[in-house]
Amino acid sequence: MSLFVLSPLPPEVTDRIIDYLWADRASLRSCALTCRAWLPASRYHLFHTLRIWSREAFDSLTHKSCIPATAELFRFVQHLSIRERSGPAFAHLVPPLLVSNLPKVTSMDIHKFSPEAIAPEPSFYTVLGRFSQVTTLELHEVSFGPIHDTSMFLCSFPSLTHLTLHKCVIRRGPFIIAQQAPPVRTLSLTSLAIGEMMLWVLSDLLQWLSVTPTAQTLKVFVFRGGKPVDPGGHNLAPAYARIVTRFIHNLGASLQAVTVPLLSGIDEHRALLVTSRGLRKIHLRFNANNHTMASRYLSHVPSTQVQTVELQFGTMSAQIPFDMYIPGRAPIPSPLKKFRDIRPSLQSINDVLISNAFPVLEQVIVRSSHAAFPGLSQQAFRRKIQQAMRGLDARGMLQFSVVEDEDCLQ
Repeated sequence: MSLFVLSPLPPEVTDRIIDYLWADRASLRSCALTCRAWLPASRYHLFHTLRIWSREAFDSLTHKSCIPATAELFRFVQHLSIRERSGPAFAHLVPPLLVSNLPKVTSMDIHKFSPEAIAPEPSFYTVLGRFSQVTTLELHEVSFGPIHDTSMFLCSFPSLTHLTLHKCVIRRGPFIIAQQAPPVRTLSLTSLAIGEMMLWVLSDLLQWLSVTPTAQTLKVFVFRGGKPVDPGGHNLAPAYARIVTRFIHNLGASLQAVTVPLLSGIDEHRALLVTSRGLRKIHLRFNANNHTMASRYLSHVPSTQVQTVELQFGTMSAQIPFDMYIPGRAPIPSPLKKFRDIRPSLQSINDVLISNAFPVLEQVIVRSSHAAFPGLSQQAFRRKIQQAMRGLDARGMLQFSVVEDEDCLQ
């Protein structure tokens, strides 16, 4: 009896199949034990990320790094995640003890770390410089000292190009001009994303970045907005707008993609992108109170290279306009928004985007939450968008995407 033997699949095909299992650790372990040919791709995903989220985990990893059999596995790590949740601080101990075991780390995320609290020695920044391949850094709820200490920390990573900051704090102190602090001159970001941030922290950060090489190299800028109202009920939207506008002007033609919220109650749309003549992608985030501003922002874009425009809807219900905050009084809620309330704005956006001002426009992506309009299904929402933006729909440019509520502008 003759046996039919299947010829083995090319390794490129099996590696591609294993890539789809990147989040299924049990299946990856099984693949790693199947045969020698499947081991590299399985091991790539199994050890891609090293999470150190407690002091106990750090102590365990420190012990394992001294054992040759397990220390060999550290060289497969490409992403390092450090989170201080509770207990004794340990984040400042990770770089000195593990940097030599992590030669291939290209990205890091750090949560709830306070460099100011530990008062790091200069050698700490020298150790950070040994993460020579780190190009992406995400910082969440990190508390820095004055802006000079912040610059020392960020500029310690010699290859850093992508930076994300969310709810970070920079203590007020004397501002250090970049030319007087040599480490600052090494920071050349190509992508900067800023989540929620206090007004004065944003001001100090962008003022410093404006005098670094980042002002000439930044291609992607994402600003998701700060708190629109301070505890006293004062409207902070104009102040945020002035800071962001000034920074974007400093970037000039190097900027290629921008994500900004539409700050209601102000008239900064005429000046926001006036110097951004190299823009190729615009992402506007708006809600029930500022949807009328989108067409005005777009009508003042000087770039003729825009290929993609994204319009992201927040929840259109019970929003509170900034100008309805009265110090010392309870806020006055606005009525629920219906789709007919924003239809004229969408028609204006349609007219602007099909004009000669956007000659190479390829796609307009409409992003919305599941409950952008209470009582309106996603199918009905898309159908109404297509009717309101008929010009773009007729050209086959309209696309739709659903995002989670927390990703929408609040």
